[in-house]
Amino acid sequence: MTPYQLLKEHPVENADMLEILRRGTAEVLYLSPGALVLREASSGSAFFWAGPAGQENEQAARAALPSLPKTGLFCAHGDLCRRLVAQWAGCTETEPCVQACWRGPLPPEPEIPLRSLGPADADLVLAHYHTVDNEEYVRARVASGRMLGAFLPAAGGEKEDGRQEIAGFIGLHAEGGIGLLEVFPAYRRRGLAAALVLGMVRRRMLEGAIPFGQIIQGNEPSLRLQKKLGFSFSSQPVYWMS
Repeated sequence: MTPYQLLKEHPVENADMLEILRRGTAEVLYLSPGALVLREASSGSAFFWAGPAGQENEQAARAALPSLPKTGLFCAHGDLCRRLVAQWAGCTETEPCVQACWRGPLPPEPEIPLRSLGPADADLVLAHYHTVDNEEYVRARVASGRMLGAFLPAAGGEKEDGRQEIAGFIGLHAEGGIGLLEVFPAYRRRGLAAALVLGMVRRRMLEGAIPFGQIIQGNEPSLRLQKKLGFSFSSQPVYWMS
């Protein structure tokens, strides 16, 4: 039995863990037929799974607890794992998310120009993106080269020198989830959000990755967008905890 064999029957529910296994950044801290604990090397986060939705095994999950760190960032799959992580690590911050996974064909090349961002763009990203309240983390994500910007003529017409300007961006979180999405106010309602999401999905598929993201519960605009685009969604939340 391997971690992949445990998770593969539920590819949407387990897209995050399957992706870190695929890219080789997962350290297996605990493995049994009923529970799995992984540590993701890039983020240091611990991922905790204890069976598919509706079939969680509390006895198996409790047996895995000594393998969990006592501090740090945790991604708990389902309510059982959330409750046990809270008891084990004393977590006070809990953010429930819906996991979204792209299961469709390779999207076409977007009509809107998308280009990779770099460290010189970090101040611009920080000026517009406020969902993640951690400047060091956001700067690291921009510096990683894993963010895309959408470029359009400046509002009111193209600049005299013929260059375009950034109108929005999207990126990858440290563990590989699609996120960090923002479209600047002057460019909204032009389909840029959809182009950015599908552009990142296309890039991830061409890299051989599993395109997935996690949407904070209550973020209805993002849920509506990804439903419209054709993403599949987990039946139970994943919880980011610290």
